[in-house]
Amino acid sequence: MMLKMNASPQTASSLKLIQKWLSDHIAADGMQLKQSQKDNKIGNYVLAAPAVHIGLVPPNGVVDPAAGLRVPCLVIGAAESDSDAEETRITLQITAIVYDPGTQDGPASLVPNFDGYLTLINLLDRVREWVMKEDGAAGCFSLEGGVKLTPYEEQPWPYWYGFLTFTVSGEPYPVTKYADVLR
Repeated sequence: MMLKMNASPQTASSLKLIQKWLSDHIAADGMQLKQSQKDNKIGNYVLAAPAVHIGLVPPNGVVDPAAGLRVPCLVIGAAESDSDAEETRITLQITAIVYDPGTQDGPASLVPNFDGYLTLINLLDRVREWVMKEDGAAGCFSLEGGVKLTPYEEQPWPYWYGFLTFTVSGEPYPVTKYADVLR
């Protein structure tokens, strides 16, 4: 038996709103980061805007770029979602994945460095800045508490991973026919 979904489930539609909000911010900033090429040659890259995907990368989990996930990217997931008659709360995890193999030292030599780490931290700081500046996300979610930035302890070279976690709240779901009267 196939599960019939609502036209717009609260958590999924919330993630889509946040995905668009992040994509709009990235476009407005003109952000460009290193993107590896399909030939997978280390050191061969172009600059591209980070993609924004919906999914959940477990802390310290690694995504295979061959699986169709375009890097650089942000992956937005709901680590937890809770609704009651008053509001909906979603604990978001936004995982950033950037590519930086290091610098080329001669025609056949590559020297790993920490530039990818700095790129990762700068990307996560930029997203945190957007959330803090708007005191929430997507114009309809309010920030509850702080925004925690966590880089992975072990980085899967030539990729660099880290994530933000924070909780936002919004309108209860489903909005009742009395919502206008209750305000």
